[in-house]
Amino acid sequence: NLLQTNFTAGELSPSMFGRFDYARYNNGAKTLKNVIPMIQGGVKKRGGTEFIGGSISAATDKYRIVPFVYDSNTAYILIFDGTDINFYKNKSALLSGGSPYTIAFSLSATARENFKYIQIGNKLILVDGESYPRYIERLGDTNWVTGYLEYDVPPTIEGEFKNYGFCNETLAYAANKITLGSASTGGWLASDVGRQVQFDDGSLVTITNIVSTTVADVSNIVTPSVATYAAKTWRLLDSPQTSLSIPFATSKTTTCTATGSAFRAIDVGRIILTPDAAYKITGYTSSTVVTVSILETKISTTDTPAAGAWTLESFVFSADYGFPKAVTFFEGRLVFGGLTNLPTNIWASKSGQQKNFRLGTADDSAFSFDLASGRNEQIVSLVSDKTLLAFTYDSVISLNGGNDDPLTPTNVQKRVQSSRGCNNLAPILADNSLIFVQRNNKKIANIKYDAASYGYFDSELTVICDHLLDNNLTIVDMAFSQEPYSIIYFVLSDGSMITCTYYQQEQVIAFSKHEMQNSSIAAVGVIPYNGIDQVWLLINNNINGVDAYYPCVLNYDLTMDDVVTVDNTGSPTNTFSDSRKLYDDYVHVIADGIYLGEYSTNSSGTVILPNDYEVVQMGTIFAPIVTLLPIQFTNPNAMLGYNQNINRVALQFLNTQTAKLNDETIEFVEFGASVLDEPLPLFTGVKIIDQYSVLQDGKEITITQDEPLAFHLLSVLRVIDVNN
Repeated sequence: NLLQTNFTAGELSPSMFGRFDYARYNNGAKTLKNVIPMIQGGVKKRGGTEFIGGSISAATDKYRIVPFVYDSNTAYILIFDGTDINFYKNKSALLSGGSPYTIAFSLSATARENFKYIQIGNKLILVDGESYPRYIERLGDTNWVTGYLEYDVPPTIEGEFKNYGFCNETLAYAANKITLGSASTGGWLASDVGRQVQFDDGSLVTITNIVSTTVADVSNIVTPSVATYAAKTWRLLDSPQTSLSIPFATSKTTTCTATGSAFRAIDVGRIILTPDAAYKITGYTSSTVVTVSILETKISTTDTPAAGAWTLESFVFSADYGFPKAVTFFEGRLVFGGLTNLPTNIWASKSGQQKNFRLGTADDSAFSFDLASGRNEQIVSLVSDKTLLAFTYDSVISLNGGNDDPLTPTNVQKRVQSSRGCNNLAPILADNSLIFVQRNNKKIANIKYDAASYGYFDSELTVICDHLLDNNLTIVDMAFSQEPYSIIYFVLSDGSMITCTYYQQEQVIAFSKHEMQNSSIAAVGVIPYNGIDQVWLLINNNINGVDAYYPCVLNYDLTMDDVVTVDNTGSPTNTFSDSRKLYDDYVHVIADGIYLGEYSTNSSGTVILPNDYEVVQMGTIFAPIVTLLPIQFTNPNAMLGYNQNINRVALQFLNTQTAKLNDETIEFVEFGASVLDEPLPLFTGVKIIDQYSVLQDGKEITITQDEPLAFHLLSVLRVIDVNN
């Protein structure tokens, strides 16, 4: 007798079929399709999908679903289609003036695939690696605004940009002299003496004397290797070497005067940082005089930094250095990272001041940090956990202050916590673990903080079911639902979906796969709704010959997909209109709880039934499939290769209406005249199939269902004969 009481190992890879010694073998299955392994043990038919409507124009590019939780009673789904954001609430599209409410928000196909976001209060902050960070702010249900993030003091970096302005000139080198192609952008200035010039080939020189606006003497640190460098292949480092005088002004606008020539017209917009203040250059008068606005100051007198005590800086998020690919919020700081040309750097705002990135050494000051360690540490995601975690292409790195201290500019401790690289999908939190897709997009892993070791431990979740990502399949989206079931949803590149029932307390990691008839899934998102987690799917389907995308909600009370419900309670009728307007098509119908079968829609998208009903559901059906693993014995060495036949099967069900065993219908009820017009009763109990080997091939068992009705399998008993 072989009793299987749970499926908490999920669907196993064919490469595991010989691992009779594996502890979780008896808890797995050969196939789990359109079912959810339950934490308690059995498998239940997955929920159907409820058609929401609000079709989004079809496109070949990627869509994204983003949840927005305003408070415990108010949550939204935002769907990004590349040109607009579409808004949904309470399972309906938000309307303005009778039309779906949208706002313009442009994203390239690559940006839609890779953007990261963080919600802080009523505002989303979004980064995409292609443009400045943006925000999306809720002012009301149909009143959302968006724009580029503004700063009190922006994240900056010292030195000149090389892609425009002053360094957008050719530069010739000969006999310890460097010569600009022209002085159109201001030329060399007296305070450039002492600054360094860096070339893309690694050459480095220090300016020792200004001969003219185009010629400067230099000393070589790494001698230039060519006579002429093209524009944008060199950079002027450091800051002008002169003192400043900046009077305080209550109007926040004042004049900055340099002792020596220090400024160029192209410096307008750049930031001056002194030990006591931060200023933004707003106007150019001469090489020694500029107008500035006071961004931040600790003093109310004239600021007089000496040469070397102040810096001239530029907004680091730029075409020169790139734009952030990652963002998070950690210990009161807004944190960015992953710039194209500074891929291993992060910038953290001042504690409690998300718009202030003025660098300093005080505990609450903003800071920047470079993760570089000789490995491929390009930051792809930042996550706030017990520590600040940087997920890179090569590893997972934690940043903390040590001894449970808050992170400050002077106590950053870096530690590699995992050597598993991460792909561009942002990790998600599930059952106190962080779930991420490894960089090859073929493996799913988790990482979790361990208080006993003051560190993290990781593991691969798909090691025993790696076949689920065969045939060049990759993961394109994922989300976690905690209620009513603890499930991680993964959307695959072919439009199908796999799920993982995930509950570490009971060691449940159970994958299953799911498909929708004639439809594909493009994206997934989860929001709270009436005490449970509401799973939203963006579906791609052909409706009346038109390729369209539309949202659906996963509903575990439904047994069909793309369900449209028409409620005529109190006014029964035999004519029902499908809100999708499916013309001359076919739908399956459940009327007043009774499955009627498949019906055609007419040219008006209407279904005409043989009798009058009050509540009708119209949709497409899907089949739950459970195929058991090859038979395992306590002593496999004694039985391997022997003839094995299953001669008796016992199936335990819970609240199930119909089922089949290897395509043979299992009889649950005896029909009579009194039950023909009533929904099938729910069966709970055991069904025994004797002489199984006479009816079937005696070896493999598949339990399925071909009607859109309730299905919940608890356990299976196989009585097996073995002989040699």
